[in-house]
Amino acid sequence: MIQPETEMNFKTFIEAAKNDDLSLVSCKDAKGRSFDVIAVLCVDANDFSHDVYMPFAVMAGPNMYPLMRKIKPPENLKGEWCWDDE
Repeated sequence: MIQPETEMNFKTFIEAAKNDDLSLVSCKDAKGRSFDVIAVLCVDANDFSHDVYMPFAVMAGPNMYPLMRKIKPPENLKGEWCWDDE
């Protein structure tokens, strides 16, 4: 079962995508490691000329493949899980 908060976040993501309000931002953590973040572009209510980016999701990079191989879909998923098990 999908949590209500997750469903709301997904709906926000879809709306932002429909409005072209998504951005892919290359970031670095405190140790200088690079990763990419999907951000929703928001409007600053105090300054409409000022862009505000709300981090939304971290893109899975090559270093995430071992973790993804451990994730299995629920038994009631309709369709096929398209991920290599090897």
